[in-house]
Amino acid sequence: MNQLQASAPATSISLLDALATIFSGLAALGGIVAVIVAIRALTIAREAAPVEQLFLAFGDVLAALQEIGKLGSKLGGEPDGAARSREVVSGAFERFLSARARADLALEALGLTGDYPDAVLNLAHNYATDVRQADEFEAISNDIAADDLAEHEWLSELSWKPSGPDVPILAQSASFQEVRHSLHLIPDGSPRLQGLDRWWGERILEHDGYGNARSVYSIDASYLTQTARLVDDFTREYVQPMFSAAVRQVARSRRRSKQLV
Repeated sequence: MNQLQASAPATSISLLDALATIFSGLAALGGIVAVIVAIRALTIAREAAPVEQLFLAFGDVLAALQEIGKLGSKLGGEPDGAARSREVVSGAFERFLSARARADLALEALGLTGDYPDAVLNLAHNYATDVRQADEFEAISNDIAADDLAEHEWLSELSWKPSGPDVPILAQSASFQEVRHSLHLIPDGSPRLQGLDRWWGERILEHDGYGNARSVYSIDASYLTQTARLVDDFTREYVQPMFSAAVRQVARSRRRSKQLV
């Protein structure tokens, strides 16, 4: 990748030098309109490349996350699912990493980088890792749950204060643990993410009939079932809307550019 990036400027300069020579000849012959059209065509072509890369990368990120959620959910229903998580999920996880890297580059090329998109993708990465490394994290989650049931210091980390019977449910929820432990990834001044723990905690409490293993949010559901659902819901309610907003911003920017020409 570094070699490609290093060689790109030389190619661009030679192309522009050649075009400059052609444009000068056209201008000398009175082809001013042709020059303007050619410049516009070149501008559109150069702008279209990162836009196309952005759309393709966004689609690949979403597809990889959806696959991770699907694989995790399937493994969650198997007795040895957690033990096989790396073997089964690693391919989709690598596709996510590749697509995320391309999305980052495209966002930067289009001037769309910022704390919010970076944080959303970091959180998605974190939750996808939970599914892939369930063979390691499941046992850790059980230990944390035992500690959290005994001591409630973790409540001070939250953006809201659950109480009563809600506390032991959240203490034992594997997916809620993962959200709690990812809060440090949220930058200051990101109101759309500041209530992430409340969003997920209230969803668990709403859907969890205590001891009801039929719910994918239940504390009695397997670690993989819970974390796979977190990947699915976070992708649908945070990643996809963030991508949609970026696409709309690109569309508005391109419309304004056309109006100026």
